[in-house]
Amino acid sequence: MSNPIHSTSAKSVLPMLAMRGLATGLCAGCVVGLLRLSHDRAAARVALWLEEWREVWWTVPIWFGVLVALA
Repeated sequence: MSNPIHSTSAKSVLPMLAMRGLATGLCAGCVVGLLRLSHDRAAARVALWLEEWREVWWTVPIWFGVLVALA
């Protein structure tokens, strides 16, 4: 791909570079936004899982005993 700066005049290059910068910024913003959204959703699921885990923590020694007996 040829460099557009060397093949056209400077007057027509500036809007093209501005659009390229705008597109790059929007794409980067979308990627960061999606990463933050997935992180927030995952954090909510982990918090819910930990809340449920507190209700059944007392069964761990029982399951450990079952696993030892099966071994």
